[in-house]
Amino acid sequence: MHSRLLLRSELRQNISIAILGGGITGLSSAYYLNRRFPNARITLLESNNRFGGWIQSSRHDVPLHNAPGQCASVLLESGPRTLRPVSKPVLELINLLGLQEELLIVPRDTPAAKNRFLHLPGTTGLVRLPSSMASALASLPSSPVIRLLARQALAEAFRPANSKVLALEDNDESMDDLLARRLGPEAARIFGSAMIHGIYAADSRGLSVAAAFPMLAAAEKRGQGSLVRGMFIPASKAEEGEVYELGDVQEMMKGASVFTFREGIGALVSALTKDLKTAPQVEIHTGVQVSGIRPSEDGLFEISTPNSTLTASHVVSALPLPALASSLSLSPTNQHQLTHLTANTASNVAVLNLVFPASHPALQAIPPGFGYLVPRPEAGYATSPPSDTDPNAVERAILGCVFDSCSSGEQDASPTPIVKLTVMLGGPHPLPPALAPPPGGAQTLSEALDPRSELTAKVLRALERQLGIGKELPVPIQVVLHRHRDAIPTYRPGHVSRMKELQEALDRAPWNGRLAVVGAGVSGVSVGSCVQAGREVGRRWDPNFV
Repeated sequence: MHSRLLLRSELRQNISIAILGGGITGLSSAYYLNRRFPNARITLLESNNRFGGWIQSSRHDVPLHNAPGQCASVLLESGPRTLRPVSKPVLELINLLGLQEELLIVPRDTPAAKNRFLHLPGTTGLVRLPSSMASALASLPSSPVIRLLARQALAEAFRPANSKVLALEDNDESMDDLLARRLGPEAARIFGSAMIHGIYAADSRGLSVAAAFPMLAAAEKRGQGSLVRGMFIPASKAEEGEVYELGDVQEMMKGASVFTFREGIGALVSALTKDLKTAPQVEIHTGVQVSGIRPSEDGLFEISTPNSTLTASHVVSALPLPALASSLSLSPTNQHQLTHLTANTASNVAVLNLVFPASHPALQAIPPGFGYLVPRPEAGYATSPPSDTDPNAVERAILGCVFDSCSSGEQDASPTPIVKLTVMLGGPHPLPPALAPPPGGAQTLSEALDPRSELTAKVLRALERQLGIGKELPVPIQVVLHRHRDAIPTYRPGHVSRMKELQEALDRAPWNGRLAVVGAGVSGVSVGSCVQAGREVGRRWDPNFV
């Protein structure tokens, strides 16, 4: 790490960038900064022993009980597993990194795209969500839940606008407040909370619309108070945004519902790290903990690590905001303080990968589709963690389940068919101790579980009830548990205004616009949002400085 350090006199005349955090935002920042400032020296520091942050794809050789001596090669994800083709920042990266041949695209006309489900707490079985107007109409006679949604959507288009909300320039409210106001509280609880469980693993009653779903706030304004009307009014050219280098990737995505890669979402991380390792002006390091960030009197920054101090002219923090707050070594004067770094909470999430032999009748009873989500219970969430002896604790904590084999089965190679499921638990639900991440240490703990363990059995019994298959699931051939601490930030209402205030503070002395704060805690938790944040870093820096 010392070979790239410049003398302080040189640093004042040349750009040297320190990037803190090697998740997808930090890696994207390094990639685009290297393109924007090809003469800049860039040093990326990651505290963990690998890059990628919450993106973690791993391949496992799983012995097959029904084929002695043979193994299945199975790709497991502990974080995001599919991406949407509307994410132009990711499509651009695919083009620039040459990942077209690695793509696995799920077309819109496949069961994985058309069949998505809900499981309503306290019931048995799944409710299929409509994927088109025709399927919605077909569901009306048999599904009270779909009738509720249809009735409220029709009424919403004629419901009076809330002029006070529309008049506010920085209008913000919770996702639940918006949906309850326009679609009614029951539709907000069932559909809104389930969607937020799947994206943010959070309580929709505490999530900012302006920060998490600005397109909904924009749709309400376009529709003059109606979400439904606004959805049918195209966004203006100004809302559509900028130009991306998409090459042939956008054409490849025509007709796509979602996509992934043969080696999982981790293929993006691998391609970025490979590119950065070959860039002569870039150094990337794992296992380096940042303990302090201090602006010095000569306009430079000193980044402290356990073994050295790195001096840089510019800093990009892609750390979680609370981690940045604890790393800042600041003057006690108020003008130096950065506010709002600890304003939001973050969700603890347990992810359980299950692999089965596909021949078992119970597995064949699982409907083809992407998976299901579980809405907030009518009684709300528990307020204290359950014990491991509570027989229903695991089922109450389930946020949803992904039918991975249906959407990304091509990632796996096996002499006999397998079924791969991923269960997500926690978020606003308190987790029992066996599933909860420890309060300190590593943010992610991954471990293989005994397929015959009591914990695995509780998960299987819960899945049987939620799926409504009427059969007992077999013992899995592979079970991997990932316990994530503070995995996904929850943007509290007012987040957008708070981030504006944070940026204003960064523009003032002693930072003077040379400390960029980016990442999932600032401007979006999706992979596409994180890549876009990295893409935009440095745009405001003076190109004449380099």
